[in-house]
Amino acid sequence: MNRLNLMVCMISLMLLGQSSRVESQIYSIHPDGTGLKVEVEAGIEPGLRIYGSPDVSPNGERLIFDAFPRMFFARFAKILVVHLEGESQGQAENFDCGNFPVWSPDGKRIAFQICAENPLNVEPGVWLMDADGDNAKRLSDGKQPRWSPDGKSVICTFLERGVRFAKVDVETNESKPFLDQFQHEEPIRFSSNGTRVLAHVRRHGKSQLISMAPNGAEDSIVELSDSPVAFPVFSPNGKWVAFASENAADGKFIQIVATDGQVAPKKLTFAPAASKEDLCWHPDGKRILFISDQVLKGERP
Repeated sequence: MNRLNLMVCMISLMLLGQSSRVESQIYSIHPDGTGLKVEVEAGIEPGLRIYGSPDVSPNGERLIFDAFPRMFFARFAKILVVHLEGESQGQAENFDCGNFPVWSPDGKRIAFQICAENPLNVEPGVWLMDADGDNAKRLSDGKQPRWSPDGKSVICTFLERGVRFAKVDVETNESKPFLDQFQHEEPIRFSSNGTRVLAHVRRHGKSQLISMAPNGAEDSIVELSDSPVAFPVFSPNGKWVAFASENAADGKFIQIVATDGQVAPKKLTFAPAASKEDLCWHPDGKRILFISDQVLKGERP
């Protein structure tokens, strides 16, 4: 069973776009595709060359992400935190073993995943810890956590039989299915005000990026894109969605679409043919962060 869990963990990283990078950096751009900037340079922690899953704290002061030695070594991943502002700007902290870290809405806790056969020899699944990396405790089975907007529960992803979710109360550990009326293709995202859910689903015989009410009501669904989609995420004001796409001509690129679904997605043209994946928005809405395994010409930190 341990080996099966390990294989699932590695496959999940592949499904989320983690390419066989040699080394990666974290960049950001404005929503119009201008202002390319390096947020985290390669090599800030010796031996950890591949970055993924960036998430900026609600106050905009800290960037959390996972980093591991090379592809298929997810169990050796560490969670790193880089200070974006203040006297400690640019300094990094190592929060030890874990993948897919995400800040709670109040910035006081972090949910993350630990893979099977990890160096700590702890039980795999979704874990929680304080914002300073202390008091880690296991919450649930599952992977790739997402906080509910009220901070009272975490949506845990399960990949063993397709993609499905469980909503787990962080105090009681009570678990119940979430949006299981859909055939999901990757983890969901909430809007910051909690009124909408962003999902990549199989619907009407095709893959669709949709926005909907948290209960999944059919009359609340807005279709946003039928193109290949990865890492979709709401802007902080809920008016836009950024996501990654890929085709043979352009490789991986970023698109933006308005959440009313009235206009086709717009491709952001910059750094052509460079890998662009693992997206998140800065809380001020002025920048989109992404990861690339290619050196791009942007402003340095």
